[in-house]
Amino acid sequence: MKNFYSIKNAFIAVAVAVIGLAMASCNGKVSEIQKTIPADVDVVCALNVANILDNADCKATSEGIELSPVLAKHFNALAGESALEMLSKIKGVNYESVYIYGYYTGIGVVSFELTDAAAFGEGLVSLGAKKDSDNGFDVYDSEGTKLFVNGNVVWMGLGSNCNPEKINDILDKAKKESIADVAWKHDYLGKGQAVAMLLDFKNMPGIIKSQLINSASVNADAVKEMLDGSLTIDVTLEGLKMSTVFGLKKADGSKLAMNPGITGVDIDTDFLKYLNKDIIAVMAAGIPGDYDWDTALNAIGAQMGANQDVLSMVGGYLKSLDGKFMVAAGPIAEKGHGWFGLNINNVFDYWNVVACVGLKDGKSEEYLNQLAAIVDAQLPTAGKMSADGKTYTINYNAMTLYVGARGNQLVASFAPISDENTSIFKASDFRKTMGELLVMIPKGNVVMQQINAPYGVRFDIYGTADNTECVMDFELIDCEGKLLVNVINHVMSMAM
Repeated sequence: MKNFYSIKNAFIAVAVAVIGLAMASCNGKVSEIQKTIPADVDVVCALNVANILDNADCKATSEGIELSPVLAKHFNALAGESALEMLSKIKGVNYESVYIYGYYTGIGVVSFELTDAAAFGEGLVSLGAKKDSDNGFDVYDSEGTKLFVNGNVVWMGLGSNCNPEKINDILDKAKKESIADVAWKHDYLGKGQAVAMLLDFKNMPGIIKSQLINSASVNADAVKEMLDGSLTIDVTLEGLKMSTVFGLKKADGSKLAMNPGITGVDIDTDFLKYLNKDIIAVMAAGIPGDYDWDTALNAIGAQMGANQDVLSMVGGYLKSLDGKFMVAAGPIAEKGHGWFGLNINNVFDYWNVVACVGLKDGKSEEYLNQLAAIVDAQLPTAGKMSADGKTYTINYNAMTLYVGARGNQLVASFAPISDENTSIFKASDFRKTMGELLVMIPKGNVVMQQINAPYGVRFDIYGTADNTECVMDFELIDCEGKLLVNVINHVMSMAM
């Protein structure tokens, strides 16, 4: 009896489900398959599909894929019972070792290891695939989708240009030098994470490289060095947390700075005292107080044709910074408006935004008085200075902005400036490295209510202290279990 779903459609369905989840995660166990991948591939991504599916309460073993009851129910509804049966018949696959790799020239393949080649082939044939042989490969064809098997390794082309001859060309390259022969690539792909990806810039088309170098206002040499190396992305998925790490490496695998010329500056959590109960997102960063602003502004001016008088004025203000700043935002609870439906015309009606910057001695009050003088001259009835001369309030077009001088800190807020932290953020929540964006939205917050989420979220992006990696953490809070289980159950409940 002809299957309702072809092998092709089954693989597509699995790929959509798995890769969609997987781009929230990719692999790493060192395996024999690494010896079949040339060391000079431009991009390689290793997926630990078993790890990803485990976080969704599914199982992927050599005996096949077993979906969770919730996913199985919806998979049946979308694809039919025969599709679910097919998943159970695809046996003998090592789901901890799936690789996607290729070249900028357009050649790309998906490749994975088998634990039982015979069982794998029998399963495909039982599902209607036609078996043939070509140039030393077993070829399984289902309505134009071809899988090429040699020993315990399977190849499937991304596109229609994959055939045994091209696979043999790839294998010949790998025999000369494979990923397994390059120690740092071997180690990186073998850490056991859910996703590991290497993007080599070396063979990137020259026109793109030139555009990137020419667009660099400063640090063009650093951009050139980066383009001789690689971008690494790895994802770990455990419990309620998913962590993604971005890094840059030289050709020899040593680390490159993510922000050349900017090092050794911590953020200032003292700014937290100006945050009120509505704040759910905080971005804080530090730039050296003696940063060479003249060079940066001159480069920008030359590139954009900016007026030098304007750049000189801007430079004066920038040089007065002590290098620390923070921006925070959140929905005003009493107005009950999350992020849907916001636009530039109404965002400040429903959200509070606070900006804080550290200045060198005496500058905060000086700049506050300069602002007051400008507003008083242009809009005589719009501004009002407080009795102590520390806060200037601007009312204009039904919008109120509060600007305050607090010691060496200048603060601007669309709500009265708090001098005591009433937000959910504490200094201990921050890593106090070069820069950080931290979002914490508790369960029940108006933002989570808008999507009927039965959990809260914590989202954290930060640079490491040595300035060589950017880390992005996503975590569910106020709930139990696993990240993908909670998200899938939530999405499925909304779809019903």
